[in-house]
Amino acid sequence: MNRISVLKIIMIVAWLLAAIGLPLSIYCEFIESDTWLFYFRIYPHMILFPLLFLGAAFVSIYQALILVVNKQEIARTTAVILCLSTWLLCIELTSDNMMLFEFNQTASTTREVPVEIIEEIKKIPNIIIDTNKIINKKKIIINKTDIEESFKKYIKHNSKLEEKEKKGYYEFMKLSLSYQTWKSTKQWSSFNRWLYASSFFIIVTGSLINISLIFLHSRQQLRNQSQYIYHLAVSSLLFIAWMPLRIYYNISTNNLLFGSDLVIGNMDIFAWIIYPIYLISIILKIHKIRQDWIAIVMVSIIGIFLPLIGIFKTKWIDVTFGLHSTPVTWIVGLFIGWFIFYVFNQRAKHQSHIS
Repeated sequence: MNRISVLKIIMIVAWLLAAIGLPLSIYCEFIESDTWLFYFRIYPHMILFPLLFLGAAFVSIYQALILVVNKQEIARTTAVILCLSTWLLCIELTSDNMMLFEFNQTASTTREVPVEIIEEIKKIPNIIIDTNKIINKKKIIINKTDIEESFKKYIKHNSKLEEKEKKGYYEFMKLSLSYQTWKSTKQWSSFNRWLYASSFFIIVTGSLINISLIFLHSRQQLRNQSQYIYHLAVSSLLFIAWMPLRIYYNISTNNLLFGSDLVIGNMDIFAWIIYPIYLISIILKIHKIRQDWIAIVMVSIIGIFLPLIGIFKTKWIDVTFGLHSTPVTWIVGLFIGWFIFYVFNQRAKHQSHIS
């Protein structure tokens, strides 16, 4: 089996784990309660992004990889990237603000907290949760069912609550979804947590490999530089499609859970630094190699407007991929992703013939 065949198998397996494995596992575990649909909507950056856009991104990366003459440099770079991705994964898995699908349906624990926090939680109204059921002296009794039901009730009734009641709810959620609360508890995690870890690792690794391919290879190392840069333009745009979904999660989901309105999360700073750099690099390389102004304008518009839509038009994301979306709009998103792939793929072939 040659290196190209091995590479193809690795990328197919990675795509299956991230794009099919996690969504399918969530669907199978929570199908009876229809909660799977709820999870898809509140965590689009981790469930819908790989399902809709990662396939086309990986095909584009693969098409670029096979144009590289010397694969040894890729192997060395990938080894470094895998180490970096592992480090980021360790941070992610031990961070707070855990996701609901990471817990199995019977997950339950108790945590002793300061009296001040107890008093705040006591202010949560009964329409959200019965605080007598979850408070036992200085301890808070936490289980998956209560977390989920209180979240859904808060979405429905939050406009009716006073600020002190909201603050109590936020304290309960921060405590309930903190890794520190659960790390000493046995048998709380769902198999989805480990598929989520795989998906996170694969998305980060794929994005970093995409970046490395833009900067590492000169014209002499490539079979066709024009095709190479067009393929990377597609994969770059599809990875940038993650940003509005992540921004939606930060602005909408995290606001409903924790009262946070931060656009940029703790680890998002990496994306906000890296994505503009390689978007500009792609544009400059297209200009240098082909001076293809149509491609430059398309990359510029899509690459710039996707994050801006996430920030300033969050409601658009809400109705297309978020809490008020439907599978119909997800399918439209899937077609748009593959349409972008098709357009640039055709452009790569056309420019290659011109060469």
